[in-house]
Amino acid sequence: MLIVRGIMWISVLIVMLICMVKTKRNGMKKKIRALIFVVFLFILFVFMPYSTEAPIENLFITFKTPEQAIHYINAPFSNDKIEDIIVGQDTCMAVFESGQDEELYAGRDMWLRKGEKGYKLISAAGVQKAILSNDIRDEDLDIFFYVDYIKGTKDTYFTGTCETMGKLTLEDNAGTHFTVRLMDSSFLGTDQKRYYCYGCVQDMQDDYQITVNGKTYTAENIKKSPEFP
Repeated sequence: MLIVRGIMWISVLIVMLICMVKTKRNGMKKKIRALIFVVFLFILFVFMPYSTEAPIENLFITFKTPEQAIHYINAPFSNDKIEDIIVGQDTCMAVFESGQDEELYAGRDMWLRKGEKGYKLISAAGVQKAILSNDIRDEDLDIFFYVDYIKGTKDTYFTGTCETMGKLTLEDNAGTHFTVRLMDSSFLGTDQKRYYCYGCVQDMQDDYQITVNGKTYTAENIKKSPEFP
C-alpha cells in the first residue's frame, strides 16, 4: 500500500512540475498560473495526506480474498503471518502471529468490507474504537479487550488478552463464538495463564453482556478511549 501511495505522490509532483513549466513557456497569464499552482498545492497538502487515511484504492481495486487485501496493506514490510480471519456479517479482520516472538495480535488497521465481487478496505475513520478492561485488577482475573465497531454495519470486534489463574471461560448473551488461545505466560512471573481472545459480535444491543470466568460486564463497561487508538 505504501508503495502505491508513494507512486501517487511522485506522479502528482511530476505532473505539477510539467504543468508549471508548460504554462510559463506558453505565456499563460499569471493569475491562471497562480490558480493552477493553488490547485496543485491543495492536491499535494490536503488530498494526498487524506489519502493515507481514506482507502482511495477502493475506487479501482477489489480484492478477491481477505488474504490478498491484507498482503497488499502489510507487504513488503512484515514477516508476520496470518493466523486467523475473524469473519463478521459484512466485514472481516485478521489475527496475526508475530514473526519475532510468535505473539498473536489483531490487525486493527486492516478491516475489510465484504461485497458481491470481493473485499474493499475500510478507513480508520470508519471504525468506532473503545476498550473493555477491569476497573480494578486482581489476581483472579485481568482482562483487556479492544472493542471496534465498524460503522454502517452490525459488526463489533473484540480482540485482547485475559490473564487468570486457571482455565478461561468466555461467553456472551449474543451467542458469539470466541476463539481462546493459550499464550506464553512465563514473563508474568506468576502462576497466571495468559490467553489471547477474539470474536465478532453481530448486532450488539444495549443489553449486551459478556461473561469472563463468571464475572459479567455490560455494554456500559465498554468505554470510548482516545488514548488507545
